[in-house]
Amino acid sequence: MKHICYLFLASLLSISLFASGYKTTGKSVRIKRVFFKNFRIYQINHWIDKDFNYAKPKELIFANVNKYFTLKMLRTLKAQRILKPSIEVYESNNFHDRKTIRKAFKHITGELKKGEKLQIYYNAKNTSTTFSFRGKKSVIYGKKFMQATWACWFANTPQPSMRRQLSALR
Repeated sequence: MKHICYLFLASLLSISLFASGYKTTGKSVRIKRVFFKNFRIYQINHWIDKDFNYAKPKELIFANVNKYFTLKMLRTLKAQRILKPSIEVYESNNFHDRKTIRKAFKHITGELKKGEKLQIYYNAKNTSTTFSFRGKKSVIYGKKFMQATWACWFANTPQPSMRRQLSALR
């Protein structure tokens, strides 16, 4: 009887995961090196429409399908310590509209506490990128901003190993 219960629970879990419509492409941890010491900043996971197939990380940038990142803070940081480097990464990927970047990050204020999560979601139907943090959302419309956002992890990134790790699972 116990065996049947476990099978039933396992089948429910697999149905709910399959029904979500997403598959993971990989996960990584952002490391910030200061002098000779490494600091773990956040863990990041990337999910994409389960039917999308890709061969190269760059294809994930331009994919006009539903996809999202989940970032989990591994240490407490002031929001400014996330915003400033984020602007720099966007600009290194040829997106220089600081007003739009600040709008996306507008609800990320004060301190980001260890364990808190930020989700960045792209909706292909209405071409919107949503930053969700502490129940508040900011939405930016257009493929250009989505591509710039995905390029932060899949193109010019301060930690190139993240690009490989986030696109490792095909």
